Amino acid sequence: MQLRLRRVDEALVQKLAGALRVRVATARCLVGRGVTEPRDAQGFIDPRLAALRPPTGLAGMSRAVGRIADAVIAGQRIGVFGDYDVDGVTTAALLTAFLRSVGATVEVAVARRDAGYGFTPAAAADFVARGCEVIVTGDCGTSDLEALAVAAAHGTDVIVVDHHTVPAAGDAHPALALVNPHRADSTFPFRGMASVGLAFYVAAAVRTELRDRRHFERSGRTDPDVRELLDLVALGTIADLVPLACENRILTALGLRRLQSRARPGIAALLAAAGVSEEREVDARTVAWKLAPRINAPGRLGAAMPSLELLLADAGSAAERAQSWRPRTPSGGRSRSA
Repeated sequence: MQLRLRRVDEALVQKLAGALRVRVATARCLVGRGVTEPRDAQGFIDPRLAALRPPTGLAGMSRAVGRIADAVIAGQRIGVFGDYDVDGVTTAALLTAFLRSVGATVEVAVARRDAGYGFTPAAAADFVARGCEVIVTGDCGTSDLEALAVAAAHGTDVIVVDHHTVPAAGDAHPALALVNPHRADSTFPFRGMASVGLAFYVAAAVRTELRDRRHFERSGRTDPDVRELLDLVALGTIADLVPLACENRILTALGLRRLQSRARPGIAALLAAAGVSEEREVDARTVAWKLAPRINAPGRLGAAMPSLELLLADAGSAAERAQSWRPRTPSGGRSRSA
């Protein structure tokens, strides 16, 4: 077998080595991986939230953030809907956990395989019946125009957080806000994020908006730490097989550290049920082979609600849910807020 060394632009190598103050060999490896900008390289070798680029270029973000903040402050009921795969379930779990932490009343549901892919008209009608004035969809909604029409007919605003292909008329999308990096008018420099990563951006921006409007001061609630959501981001990002580069690399690296702490009861219980000892490192391979298939299985065989309920479970119920893990189809396929 003959090995060939990849040729790289030595000018880029010298640029990176000087900007980062690293060895030329390190800079050459980075350029060989396609990491050529100093900012991206810094985030690659030393992932920090501060290295994330601001979401100002994500079309639809400001409108989505403003409407969600309005709903939280006004006490409006918010519906959260996710697709039945790991990205969709973790997106729904992240948004639900965050919104409840800031005081919102949340109705959450995830797709059922027997009902078809994505946000369906029946799901939209169900949220309307439950009194939701705003619906946020995760990992679906971009192409679910019929369901969006059902919600609009009842005066319910829909915010879509998705990373799938945008239809040709995407700039005139019927949702109140479409947060999707594949929009033609999106100028965010990275288009490879999973929906759960986009949801993290939304949650962080909503927290800032609520802080600016003095919501936490007036409500007496504690300003939540969005870093506690990063375990869900890593889980969904790795499972969705998006490129672990740029923002994805930063979010996943930090999320793996959070997974290692086993702070989320449902994930800790599932790791234990999968035979992953507390001494073993939780890395991308652990997520891909131990966690993701178990989270994915219920939605592939029927209803994904058991996966969502596990991710949202408290310490008292997580272990039982994980130990009795088996695909099942609960009636209604939904969970009401307390």
